[in-house]
Amino acid sequence: MFTLKWFWGIFSFALALDSSVLMLSWKLPKKKLFYLKLATCLSITLAFLFLWRYITYGIIGNNSENYYYTSGWYLVFYLIYFLMELALILICFKTDFWTALFCSTIAYSLQHISERSYEIIVVYMGSISLLTWFILLSLITIIIYLAFYFFVVKRIDYTSFAKIVDHKTQVILSVITLATAIFINAEINRLANDSKNAKEIMCYDFAFSIIVCMLDIILELSLVNAKKANLESQKLQEILSNEKSQYEEEKKNMELLNIKYHDIKHLINSTNPNTDPALYKEIKNSLGLYESSVKTGNEAIDVIISKKSKYCYDNKIKFTCTINGEKLNYISPYELYALFENAIDNAIDACKDCDSEKKVISITQSEKDNFLVINFVNYFTEALTFKKGLPQTHKAGDYHGYGMKSMKMIVEKYDGRVLVNTKDDLFILQIFLPLSSYKKQEAITQ
Repeated sequence: MFTLKWFWGIFSFALALDSSVLMLSWKLPKKKLFYLKLATCLSITLAFLFLWRYITYGIIGNNSENYYYTSGWYLVFYLIYFLMELALILICFKTDFWTALFCSTIAYSLQHISERSYEIIVVYMGSISLLTWFILLSLITIIIYLAFYFFVVKRIDYTSFAKIVDHKTQVILSVITLATAIFINAEINRLANDSKNAKEIMCYDFAFSIIVCMLDIILELSLVNAKKANLESQKLQEILSNEKSQYEEEKKNMELLNIKYHDIKHLINSTNPNTDPALYKEIKNSLGLYESSVKTGNEAIDVIISKKSKYCYDNKIKFTCTINGEKLNYISPYELYALFENAIDNAIDACKDCDSEKKVISITQSEKDNFLVINFVNYFTEALTFKKGLPQTHKAGDYHGYGMKSMKMIVEKYDGRVLVNTKDDLFILQIFLPLSSYKKQEAITQ
């Protein structure tokens, strides 16, 4: 009864499933006393597995011809073990129920795929030694797990996962996965004893089980990616909506400032400078700062440049902008405002901690290969990490990390592209916009 193969069969199942669960959940933040909790949970699950197999060995073996009886025992076992793996994630990692359910369901499917792949090979190999069994099972499991880790797990981002996972769909897929593992396993045991074509039927069942588990993994990952893309799109639209309102407000403020400027200029021209020379000089300097503001030929750009110029002046950042805004008039004003605000804000954040001589932001314009190129250049001090060609932020907040994505979305809407480069301690953001769009708009207006 209790042979070495029996013990290894139990241990290999636990090892494969626990490894799969940990591989899926390892990127999650860990709780205090993580390794102690993990060791305790693994010991309990392994003890349960040995105890259960010991108690039910004779019961299931003596009643294997009773399909419903056997299925009932397997149902209870797999359900309890699945819940124990789910509990392991919740006890050891700082996560929510739905993320834990996602991880444990995919882990269960992955373990099932590796085990059934091994069993298809064994069916046709016939009787094999324990050593061959060990090597073959280990090799297949390692290959499948490594492939899954590098192609899937490394790409999973668990940020805000509770909002991304569709709760009803997740429950349905978890039930389907468990049902597949339970009833096909019971069916295989029954057919092994009753059918003359047991080998072929078992392989069909194994293959069907693999397909169902693969579909479960594909569906879960696809639904998560689709939901994440949808939420990201909603967030970007929300950001654009906020920036549209901000642009309208800044535009009104600029119009009021223009009125005040002309009123004050008229007043000072009619004032005797000898009455209060110090006050007169201060007002003239303030008006000089206003008069030196950039006029690009595009109202949206003028609004944001005026706003950021004042901020940079107050914070001792040298800010220069030499572009022809008329060539960007075909772009929606609030999108253009959002585009420049995000680019300049990123530049300000990057160079504000630099040495005084490197607190410099430059915006220039050029043409290359039928593209209008807008160059944002600034110094930076912090180490940068890139993902899909865009720098990643490490700041907390609802909207942090969406600035570059928002810019990319706006530029790509107008058939352009965003390119980011670094050279030593210089950060270079280039926005490529097709000149054909400007020329088309120019032809319409003429």
